[in-house]
Amino acid sequence: MTYRFRDLLALEPLSAEELSFLLDQSKPFQEIQKHPLKKLATLRGKTVALAFFENSTRTRISFGAAAARLGADTMNLQAEASSLKKGESLLDTVQALNAMKPDALVMRHEASGAPEFVARHLDIPVVNAGDGTHEHPSQGLLDALTIRDRKGTIENLNVTILGDILHSRVARSNIHLLGKFGCRFTLCCPPMWVPKELEKIGPPGANIRRVTRIEEALENADVILLLRVQTERLHEPAISADDYILLYQLNAARLRLAKPGAIVLHPGPMNRGIEISPEVADGPQSCVLEQVTNGVAVRMAILYLLIGGAADDVPPSRRNPGNPRMLLIKNGRVLDPAGKTDAQKDVFLDGERIAEVGPHGKVGAPPGCEIFDASGLIVAPGFVDLHAHLREPGQESSETIETGTRAAARGGFTAVCCMPNTKPVNDNASVTRFILDRARAAASARVWPIGAASTGSKGEAIAEIGAMKEAGIVAVSDDGKPIATAKLARQVMEYCSALELSVIEHAEDASLAAGAVMREGVTSTRLGLRGMPAAAESVCVARDIQLAELTGAHLHIAHLSAKASLDEVRRAKQRGVRITCEVTPHHFTLIDEDVKYDSRYKMNPPLAAREDREALLAGLADGTVDAIATDHAPHEPALKDVEFDKAPFGITGFETALSLALEQLVCAKLLPLMRMVELFTTGPANVLGIERKIAAGQPADLTIFSTDHPWTFHAAESASKSRNTPFDGRGFRGAPMATIVAGQIVFRH
Repeated sequence: MTYRFRDLLALEPLSAEELSFLLDQSKPFQEIQKHPLKKLATLRGKTVALAFFENSTRTRISFGAAAARLGADTMNLQAEASSLKKGESLLDTVQALNAMKPDALVMRHEASGAPEFVARHLDIPVVNAGDGTHEHPSQGLLDALTIRDRKGTIENLNVTILGDILHSRVARSNIHLLGKFGCRFTLCCPPMWVPKELEKIGPPGANIRRVTRIEEALENADVILLLRVQTERLHEPAISADDYILLYQLNAARLRLAKPGAIVLHPGPMNRGIEISPEVADGPQSCVLEQVTNGVAVRMAILYLLIGGAADDVPPSRRNPGNPRMLLIKNGRVLDPAGKTDAQKDVFLDGERIAEVGPHGKVGAPPGCEIFDASGLIVAPGFVDLHAHLREPGQESSETIETGTRAAARGGFTAVCCMPNTKPVNDNASVTRFILDRARAAASARVWPIGAASTGSKGEAIAEIGAMKEAGIVAVSDDGKPIATAKLARQVMEYCSALELSVIEHAEDASLAAGAVMREGVTSTRLGLRGMPAAAESVCVARDIQLAELTGAHLHIAHLSAKASLDEVRRAKQRGVRITCEVTPHHFTLIDEDVKYDSRYKMNPPLAAREDREALLAGLADGTVDAIATDHAPHEPALKDVEFDKAPFGITGFETALSLALEQLVCAKLLPLMRMVELFTTGPANVLGIERKIAAGQPADLTIFSTDHPWTFHAAESASKSRNTPFDGRGFRGAPMATIVAGQIVFRH
């Protein structure tokens, strides 16, 4: 996962997953503390402002050490020297600090909420180093890290908190953090030192009880968190020191009431001899000094995540100065058809490339590396969609490259091949470059343009295919219709064979398809809608196969829908013709009987008969079909929400493709999971002559998905600008959980 916040102001709003991520990020910095040379250059050139408006020793020095060990400079403001003493407001003081251009502000203040107030007015990350009686996020994190190191887990522990809970921001942060992991809390202190309704501030379902006797509080305790008696915050003593020692001090005899192996934490400074006896403070169950050491590691992780920096101290094999992002994907089941891999492995990404793939637990994470826990998930090569319509340029009311690629990423696709039927048509290098520029700006799924086979896709003359290839096209097509004549199709195939480009054909005989709005058959007759015979597709497929055989070109049949067409492809493959084909999820899920005048079911090729669907399923299983493609074809509602005859062909498909494939193919036991992954990855990549596998040196494009995550698709929540889908409101099991492009997580569930 990625850290999604600009500031660190509190632990309460963070999820258990986000908190685990922060703890995991601290681990490599713990290792740094053990090295003779502790200085990194990760934040070289950065400056951290330390603004402590309240006295501090450990936290201030710890943040200063963390910044220094990461290579950052620091600016220090201390309470006794603060301009606030001269009457300056807090806002004026921090804005003056900000004018000195630090990269982050770490602040402590006696007023609860002060860091949040400051964060609203500054354009740099703000870290709360303790605010009044509200929270102390970094202390909560270092306490959790210490507990996890000592106990092996932070889940389902019995945590006893002793001391001045009323004034303790540390207690609140620990309750917010540990409560999310199922820990149970027992609070014990003088009755006037527990806030009213404290039990209600924890996470939903948190188990918090208060007792008055320390002996009861310590029973079955795994962790004992001691809090300092904060005399500076007490308006009156309320209880004498002698009584506190008598009733609440943790001494060796009382510690024996806890579980064997219980650990003792104290945020410091300690009132040795008051809340804790010397033998406990210095005993083997005390973690006080470990907390201090872990505090530096936690604060290094916080500064690294909020400010970022170049990984100059990472070994060269794991360094990419142009892109410092490093990501370790752990605990996932790697399915890689190209490498014939089906095993639990860890995958390390360094910048835009896969740097290492190794057995589970054997791939280390260097300092600053993000950790993605893929437990229970499939890690696959990046999904490739061979067939989509992004509508830009010219039809931005229905879709843009930005919205389309965002929808594609949500569907698990790392690369999308966009068809050329835009306005203007992508029949020249200028339009190709425009599309690629827009895709780079969108910074989501990759866009691989397909160029027009003929000028304007009019079927009259060959387009500027050579120049478009130089600009970046990956194939040619006149999609939306076939290449108009056999003569032109032959010329295009001969030219593309020399250029090593695939020819993608929308197989449809125009004379047979003219005026049709659905597939010809019983349903079209019953509905009174003009039907297109299946032969409109299969006769064009037969023509193009013969031309591919004649020219030696690679022919790819788009959105194949008819049994007769599939039979032609199967026979051609047996003869050695260079031919591949794709099918869409809607064609292997729906049939013509589903139409019922609903324009969301109107697409081209039209939905076919039941026997055609069964043939497609068989072709997917026996290997005749090479790829699953979406034919994502968005239309704005004003165009689609009309009478069936008048509505344009096409449906959206990015966000439901994987779930439909899991439902119709894998859960139905028609295909093994590996074969389904192949149809989304190496299958379409091979059509384009592109390698796609999970191996060192390969592009860091990965799709991580669940086979059983329950969800419902709502078109209104789609990332696409259009809503024309027959699957609105359909429930699924299995979904993309993350899409990684060039090492960047562009979508995360």
